[in-house]
Amino acid sequence: MAPNSPHYQFDPSSIGWLHRKVALQRQGRESGVFVTAADLKRIAEADPSVFTDPVFQEQIRLALEDRLPTRTGRLPADPVLWFRTLMADILIEDLAEEIRAERRAGGRKRLRGDWEPRVEAAEKISADLCMHMTGRSLLNRISAQKRG
Repeated sequence: MAPNSPHYQFDPSSIGWLHRKVALQRQGRESGVFVTAADLKRIAEADPSVFTDPVFQEQIRLALEDRLPTRTGRLPADPVLWFRTLMADILIEDLAEEIRAERRAGGRKRLRGDWEPRVEAAEKISADLCMHMTGRSLLNRISAQKRG
């Protein structure tokens, strides 16, 4: 991208973007956004001639010294929470079936505002296992865990 282009400083694959980010970091104006090794790789793939740029060389040196921050993204799931969620899934299914059977046997009509048996069971299991989340949140976590 040409240095006189209006997008030069804002295109993440141009060296102008790197110059702008580094300058803002040095001024302390962008404290939460850091240049990462992945950013440097993207810039180098877009324009191999950037290796002669002094700012790029400095950032590469920091990356090789492992002094550049990494993007954390979503943290890996806690194994204990994974097992507790798995256990909660089994307990919720059992308790929901008991609630359904109790409702059928009792002959009590469903009232407005009554929770679905699965949600009611999830609320109770979440409290029993001290999972610190609502029943619907627990059901969402179980669903996400089953997906992958």
